[in-house]
Amino acid sequence: MASNSVKVDELSIEQLSQLNKQVDQELEFFNASINELRSVERKFANSEEAIKGLVASKKPETFVPLSESMYIKAKITDPKKYMIDIGTGYYVQMDDEKAREYFKRKQQFLQKQINQLAEILPQKKNTKAVLVSALQQKVALYSQQTGGISK
Repeated sequence: MASNSVKVDELSIEQLSQLNKQVDQELEFFNASINELRSVERKFANSEEAIKGLVASKKPETFVPLSESMYIKAKITDPKKYMIDIGTGYYVQMDDEKAREYFKRKQQFLQKQINQLAEILPQKKNTKAVLVSALQQKVALYSQQTGGISK
């Protein structure tokens, strides 16, 4: 058994409520993280598909972004060579095959991260269910005790 486990039946209503809020925040964080990782994974998949499309095209043309809302039409002189942003301002020239492999590796890495987070979610949801149940029992018991006194 984990050393940081807590017996919920020994906690007060306030402590249970606080722990419940903490688990809610953790669930929200994990869900947001999974959504962000999926978004990044889609971007890598789109990049991989764009390379496939340009290589297969008879007249490789594309739109190059100058800003978020302005693009220029460009003819690709060599659809087998690409400058790939590998992060923190570094770019590496890769041929189409290496670039697709790079994007595929990134997608696989992100999928592993998503799977790890997805494994945690059921545990957190189970913890929340236990906390809610214990909190409801404590509140019911408290209202029975105080209801008898106030009458």
